[in-house]
Amino acid sequence: MFRFNKIEKQQEQITIEKFKNEIHNVKTKETSYYDSLSFDVDSEFDSHKISVSFELNCPLQDLLKIESYKTIEFDSYIEGSELFFTIDGKMGFITNYHSKITRWIKNKYIIEICFISELNSDTNPSYFAGELEIDLDLDNYL
Repeated sequence: MFRFNKIEKQQEQITIEKFKNEIHNVKTKETSYYDSLSFDVDSEFDSHKISVSFELNCPLQDLLKIESYKTIEFDSYIEGSELFFTIDGKMGFITNYHSKITRWIKNKYIIEICFISELNSDTNPSYFAGELEIDLDLDNYL
């Protein structure tokens, strides 16, 4: 589910992809890899094309450590603590957010992100607030 303000009927597309993240050890000069996830949410609001994307900075196995029926803070799991927001192809938004994740049964999770984005412009500042709710079945990516 993906909501902006008071949207009642909306078409959104959520893409979750597994990717290999690299870790470079400076001391040993070795490179290792782990599987993680990237998220892209595309939608429309008032004839504007909106996109929110982020990547996880942890191995998928770290999500399995979350206890069932427990909700935890999720901000530290997002790569670089960055949520990327674009509207009609415009980038450069400063996005503040708060996120949490709940493991509700076996390997099924709900990720919730509340955010506000600001486009820094002296002539026409723009603000957008929204909430993402993403259902994640980790079995699809293990």
